[in-house]
Amino acid sequence: MRSAVPAWWFCVAALSVLITAGASAGAQRVLLSASRDDLPASTSLIDLATGVVSPFSTDFTENSMVTSDGEFVLRLVSPETRWRVRHISSGQELPLPFDFTPVVPHPRQQAVFGFAPGAVPARLDSRGLALWPVCGAATASTMRVSLDGLRLFVLCNHRVVIVDTASGRAVRTLRVGDPVEVFGFVLGRDDNTLIVLRVMNNVRELAWIDADTGATIRAEDWAGPPLLESTPARDAFVGSDCRGVGANVRCALVVTDVDTLAEVRRFDTFAPSNRFVVSPDHEHAYLNSFEASSSRAMRLDFHSGLVIDGPVDLLRGRLTLGVAFPPLPPVLDPPQRTGRSVQLTWTLPAPSPDVTGYVLDVGSRPGAPDLASVALGRVPTFAGPEVPPGRYFVRVRAVNAVGTSAPSNEVVIDVPRDPL
Repeated sequence: MRSAVPAWWFCVAALSVLITAGASAGAQRVLLSASRDDLPASTSLIDLATGVVSPFSTDFTENSMVTSDGEFVLRLVSPETRWRVRHISSGQELPLPFDFTPVVPHPRQQAVFGFAPGAVPARLDSRGLALWPVCGAATASTMRVSLDGLRLFVLCNHRVVIVDTASGRAVRTLRVGDPVEVFGFVLGRDDNTLIVLRVMNNVRELAWIDADTGATIRAEDWAGPPLLESTPARDAFVGSDCRGVGANVRCALVVTDVDTLAEVRRFDTFAPSNRFVVSPDHEHAYLNSFEASSSRAMRLDFHSGLVIDGPVDLLRGRLTLGVAFPPLPPVLDPPQRTGRSVQLTWTLPAPSPDVTGYVLDVGSRPGAPDLASVALGRVPTFAGPEVPPGRYFVRVRAVNAVGTSAPSNEVVIDVPRDPL
């Protein structure tokens, strides 16, 4: 089942209304949508670095989601139009036939996965809103997507259903625990394992489940916090650890190594957190936390835990955090040359956000694009049929709506002169 979406919805456009933090290849765009309980329903953009609030909409948003190439989709609710989403670059809106709660963006396409009413998994993209009732009568509660974007993992009570993200077809079902004894899961290294928090034989444990066979590879008793998210490299997972009662509650986000279960680092949040985003290069982390009457958001150094921007505090209201990043540097393959014809191919690292295109830099010496910088499309290849003789130093940069990546590795191409 799909509802039509106009062509503009997933167009590539400049994000002039979004907030940019930093100007280097590591820059990112941050949206904090805010609602105040003591004011008329509204949504605002908040600059995380300065705390400046800019009115954005007279409607209330309970959720926001950013597509991986830097376009935000908002879920707005108003008396006139119950549910709709907004393409922030253009300001145009799309009414939906029913509610849609975005959960996770597709890492390689302009699409968002989330839940329709009744906790039915769904996908929103340029073709419309598609419902994927893969859980049957069971209740879907957690959703993860593989780094390549090919598989969606949906927790349906005590089962995880693996869904093909192109067709919406359930390709595999894994039994990961007994009914009502599974509390969540994250994806392990290379997305080939599921790390499941469950109770087996009255013991709270973490279980590593093979994503192909469903076999339990490893199980360890676990007294740590509930699972919140994996890091982009899938080398660690994050949990929210809260201790105390009432006004004395103190919380922290705990990063745990997936292999050793050793605590890698801890971020004090002082209140429960419902959103924690690690940048693809693992340099920064964004989080927002909430109490009964206020919300807080900030940007941290992921290694030291030091606050870089914020915190932004909103009394008597809630903040919803969404972040988009530029791509990671591509990996350029060895060039292929036949005579004066040159073929180049490259790939993006698995944790990289989506791209809208590439730039090919060509120089006469290492690190210097002094000969040409050519804008290319989204296909990671370049063919030069008649390249003049000479030595060329070539790099590639990836581009999306947020910014441009650092250059790739450099390759050297020697094109000989035609024989006399």
